[in-house]
Amino acid sequence: MKFSPHPKVQGELAETCFLVLSNLAQKANGKYCDLFVVTGNLFERIIVATKDILRVVQTLR
Repeated sequence: MKFSPHPKVQGELAETCFLVLSNLAQKANGKYCDLFVVTGNLFERIIVATKDILRVVQTLR
């Protein structure tokens, strides 16, 4: 996720994205969804921090 134009709130914006993903995954699990599609800028760059990838994988398990 790229929030460099907003350095004062960059960390807070990134954390919020992870929280939203977690909330959506929990709601999908509660509705017994067969398909959950994530679009947008979660991984908008080719190089993504390993910790971010692992956090998303753990959230979607």
